[in-house]
Amino acid sequence: MNARTVFTLLLVFLIATLAATTERASPLAFVSSASGEGSFLFNQEEFAFSFTATATSSSSTSGKGTAQFDNLTAQTSVTVKLNCVKIAGAEAVMSGKVVETTDSDFPKNSNVVFGLIDGALSPIPFFVDRITPLFVRNPGINCNDGLPLPQLIPEEGGVVIAP
Repeated sequence: MNARTVFTLLLVFLIATLAATTERASPLAFVSSASGEGSFLFNQEEFAFSFTATATSSSSTSGKGTAQFDNLTAQTSVTVKLNCVKIAGAEAVMSGKVVETTDSDFPKNSNVVFGLIDGALSPIPFFVDRITPLFVRNPGINCNDGLPLPQLIPEEGGVVIAP
């Protein structure tokens, strides 16, 4: 086999590999999801939460889902349409806009963010699930700005991140 034949075979192999890789890489490829429901105490008030979210690509500003936070003490409710989902290891941060509300602290169309840690995926042994309350943020703030504080341990229920 001469050098020209070897070079041609290597070039064909390289092009075939690139073509196969390019076809599989899709900008909307499923990355992972997060979901949860339960309740937690914050500032001496009881909250119920539920959410489902999907990160739709490796881009940190993509994703979709819904979340609901109910203040059981004040009997108010906030529903959020998530438009930014960032999942990295055991942590997820999600942000979006309020679409329905009975809580004056979370006006309709306000930008909000919350985050969570899936204790089962945490590198720290025996770590428990954690979730943050819902926070109103400035328009430029989204899921890329890190996990908010405080991180509370759910009284009931929990959170799950799935690949």
